[in-house]
Order: sequence, then C-alpha cells, then structure tokens
Amino acid sequence: MRRHRIAPFLVAAALVTGVASIAAGGSSEESRHPYDPACAWGRVSNGRGILVRCLTRAEGEALAVKPAPAQSAKPPEPKPSATGAEKKKPPTDKKQPAPPNEPSSKSKPKKATSVLKAVHVENGTLPKAKARLSKAVTRFNDCVAKHGGMSDGSGSVHVRFMVRERGIAEGVQVAKRRGISKEAANCVAHVVERRSVGLPSAPILAATAVIEFTAITSKKSQ
Repeated sequence: MRRHRIAPFLVAAALVTGVASIAAGGSSEESRHPYDPACAWGRVSNGRGILVRCLTRAEGEALAVKPAPAQSAKPPEPKPSATGAEKKKPPTDKKQPAPPNEPSSKSKPKKATSVLKAVHVENGTLPKAKARLSKAVTRFNDCVAKHGGMSDGSGSVHVRFMVRERGIAEGVQVAKRRGISKEAANCVAHVVERRSVGLPSAPILAATAVIEFTAITSKKSQ
C-alpha cells in the first residue's frame, strides 16, 4: 500500500519541477547541454540531431579563429614617364654621302650628249656594229636625262652583248659605268637589246660597246 501511495507523489513532484523550470527560465537546448560529452571539439551532424563524426582539434581551432578581412589588391604603380628630352631627340644634321657613280643630291640633274666611242669584238669582227649603234645616241641621251643626269662633267657606260648569225644584239648587260646612275646605265642596255648590229664574221661573237657622255651646262650657270 505504501508503494502505491509514493508513486503518485513522485509523478506530481516531477511535473511541478518541469513546469517550474519552463516558467522560470524557458532555457534552450544549449543551456541544458553546455558541453558535448562525446565530441570535445564539436561535431558534424546531419541536421536531424544524428552524429556524423566528431571534429578534430585542428578543425575546431580553425573554426574558432575569425578570418582576417580580405585586403584589396593595390593597383600597380605607374612607371615614371619619359621626359620630353628623352622622347624627342634632336634631328641629326649629318647627311649620308652619295654612293659612288651616283649623281650627288646637291647637284641638279644635267643633260648630256653621247657618242659611241668603240665596239670591241672578241674572236671576230662586226664591221657594221659601230655605225648602227651610233644611230641610237639620241635615246642614250634620253636615258641619262630621265634617270638622274650626270654626276660629273663626263661619264661612260660599257654594255656587253652576244651576236649570232642573225646579227641581233642579245643578252645585253651593263659591264661598267661611270658618272651616271644605275638606272640610266640599264636604260642604255635596254636600248641596245635586240638592235641590229650587222652580220658577224663567226656564228657567234661577244662584243662590248663603249658609250661616252658629256654633260651639257645650262646657259644660266655660265
């Protein structure tokens, strides 16, 4: 009989204690469980109160440290700009010397007269070559006038060519030049190319024509 009387008394005391604790503080789960008896450095749960694993000491200390605020990267410092003296260099007054056999840049182009001085033939003869090439002296003069004139009072150009049985100058090339530009000498060679020079004394001959030029001075310069 005593046991049946004590049991209702204990149940009533437990209910009163629970109600009193709720009314007094309304404490949360953290206040009821201030420490974790299973995981000293914290735990990882699945969101439903089920333990997944305990944290290690290193993980717990890392979570306890507040991350330092991120520092914004500093923009690169601009390089010092070059001074005006470094940017702008004074132009040099030195002038490059004119190449040899080229008309000087200071002298104005001069007109010239030409004459076919000689035709040198190797291992044979070309009796009509000089007379026939002399008919082209006007065109030789035009070559000098159109391509830089004369660099001196006189000049010359040697053109080498081959002659076959047909008596036509072929394969003409400039062998030497003096006092006229390269362009003028090439122009003279082009005039001689494919020009009739008469029948050779042999099936094939090599020859060199020498054309001499003399500058014509204008009346104003006299």
